Amino acid sequence: MARLMWIRPFPSDDLRAALRGVKAVGVVETNLGLGGSTYGGILAPDVTTALYHAENRPLVTSFMAGLGGETVPAAEFEWMAGKLAQAIERGAVEKPAHWVGFED
Repeated sequence: MARLMWIRPFPSDDLRAALRGVKAVGVVETNLGLGGSTYGGILAPDVTTALYHAENRPLVTSFMAGLGGETVPAAEFEWMAGKLAQAIERGAVEKPAHWVGFED
């Protein structure tokens, strides 16, 4: 697990180093980027861009969770981990953004 402490300037090199060797990345988003490229949060596109030139590029998907400051229950983190495991097994993410608690 990695937590960004700032997003501007975006810490691309640090993020690549922290996630070196990871096969899939789930970006837990608590904000909505209306009209964005993923129809999810605003952070996943920056993470995807930062990891694009990684030696072994991981799969990246966004998880919309904890909107409005709500606590994200452990069961929802388990669901997200399951989605990442499926992406690794499939070799592709199911979709660019998942709405946690609203999908099966």
